[in-house]
Amino acid sequence: MKKRKIYTLIAGWIFLFSLFFSCTGAHAEEYEDSDPDDYVTKTFDVTVDFDKSHTASITEKIQLDFRQSHHGITRNIPMAKDGTYDIKKISVEKDKYKVEESKNNKVIRIGDAKKYITGNKTYIIHYQIEYYKDTDGTADFLAQNMLPTEWATSIRKSTLTLNLPRGTDWKNMQIYAGKYGKSDPAAWKEKFKVTTEEKTIILKGKNLPKGYGVTLRDTKLKEGYWSEARSFLEAHKSGIMLIVIVAAVTGALAVLLWIRFGRDEKIVETVEFYPPDNMTPAEVGYALDEVLEDSEMMTMVFYLADKGYISIEPEKKHFILHKEKEMGNEEQKFVRTFFNGLFKGRKAFHTKKAPSSFREPFEKSKEEAVAAYKEKYSEVFTGASVMSRFACALFMALNMAVFCLVMDGFDGLYITLFTAVVSFFGMLRAWKGFDNISTKSGKGVFRILTGAALYAMGVMFVVWIYDSYPTKEHIYVNLASQAVLFFFSLIMEKRTKKSTELAGRLYGFRTFIKEAEYDRIVVLSFEDPEYFYHILPYAAVLGLGTAWTKHFEKIKIPQPAWYRSNDAAFIYSPLWCNQMLNSCTKSAVPPVPSSGSSGGYSGGSSGGGFSGGGGGGGAW
Repeated sequence: MKKRKIYTLIAGWIFLFSLFFSCTGAHAEEYEDSDPDDYVTKTFDVTVDFDKSHTASITEKIQLDFRQSHHGITRNIPMAKDGTYDIKKISVEKDKYKVEESKNNKVIRIGDAKKYITGNKTYIIHYQIEYYKDTDGTADFLAQNMLPTEWATSIRKSTLTLNLPRGTDWKNMQIYAGKYGKSDPAAWKEKFKVTTEEKTIILKGKNLPKGYGVTLRDTKLKEGYWSEARSFLEAHKSGIMLIVIVAAVTGALAVLLWIRFGRDEKIVETVEFYPPDNMTPAEVGYALDEVLEDSEMMTMVFYLADKGYISIEPEKKHFILHKEKEMGNEEQKFVRTFFNGLFKGRKAFHTKKAPSSFREPFEKSKEEAVAAYKEKYSEVFTGASVMSRFACALFMALNMAVFCLVMDGFDGLYITLFTAVVSFFGMLRAWKGFDNISTKSGKGVFRILTGAALYAMGVMFVVWIYDSYPTKEHIYVNLASQAVLFFFSLIMEKRTKKSTELAGRLYGFRTFIKEAEYDRIVVLSFEDPEYFYHILPYAAVLGLGTAWTKHFEKIKIPQPAWYRSNDAAFIYSPLWCNQMLNSCTKSAVPPVPSSGSSGGYSGGSSGGGFSGGGGGGGAW
């Protein structure tokens, strides 16, 4: 009896120990899952059915065990960066879902944000991938990601089934399995068993760690295996045609707008030795390009000095402006505003550092100068040509928007917003350079070149993003259209009739200043000893200050009446004159408040040979 009890006790302990170790064994096996306390992927089964058009109809059956509460799952499917395939017809059985795009993925968000799930749940996802016809004429290929490398957990069991439209030699089928980028074609044997039939291959695996993906690849299919496959152009024919049509129409419209509204009348230069109609330097500056820059307005200092209102005294490398007399109503309103602003609350004006209080009357005088010009001569450029120029900018943005929309859906509009702004600022800079190139050739050319570079940067950024697509004809048409839009927007502005006549006189005056004959200058200087100083502010506005001062190197020029100097004998030199011009027209410009702005016032693939291809998802 005692022996029986001992045997029973031993058997009981053996049973308890075996039960304990079997439980701990099961527990250990359970913890092979990557995050068993949160949720577990029990099965991830994928069935892929190809047809002759190289379109894969894919069904994914994913069974999860939610141990913590979740709304559902997300499934990320990589999109083709090179336009070799499209993802379409996404659907989910019996569950709410929505499809988004994020980081080159189609993201299927399955579940309800207002509901939570615990326990076992099965998701069935359907979608299609259409692969486009490749350019290799010797063979067809197959490259299909069967299991994503970025699934958020380990997978206990997986059955992967691939069905082809016709038979193939399965010896040529390469299987890549493991972490993303794994290139060992035999690694799958550690986790999967494979069976094949005439048109089907089935892989059955278990205990797949997190990040384990599977790709099937065959590059030796007979040419024409995908007999009904479409090219990228065939699949996107309507979108490509839309890009081409919009590009061609906008380019043609730019040319027509220029013919109708932008062609300038011929400017006939006249011989002029003085500014036409006694125009002030500020008015001349505005008449040239419809922009009155700060430095152009500051040439009024020499106009006022020549009129006897101020005197200029040297102070080391800079100068001091002194008020000599009051100004009456004989001068135009903007001249009075400028003069009063110089000496408001001060006895002298130092060009080394202009007071900030001068900014407000300075801006007001610029506005009044533009108004005075318009009252006499109306607008510099026709309204129709100005509008046509901005129409070209709109056409540029429209070209980009259509191009990006067709290539990338609504996400492409974000790219358009950035690139169109960059290109538009390039246009503005080039326009400004072109408008004042006749008087400031070096600065104008620099602005045109840098503006063109900025414009091209925006346009080419779009091309760079989508250049990997299999067809490029629409890209070439779009680039040609953008080049046409830029060029014709540049030359679009047309002068009014009055402005054209005035430009002829101003250009004649400019030509004289630039190319004045020595004998003619001698005669004019003999008739008026201070002729040089009368013309000096206009030479500065016309960008010819240096050229004008050099003409008088061999001519004896008296000290101007407005110049205060302690030197016993005044000796003219171009260096002195240019230093005075720079100090009074650039250094003396009042600083711009940090909250404002100023500067000018204007009136107007075959598949990778490695495991997976990204993609994944998980609970949310």
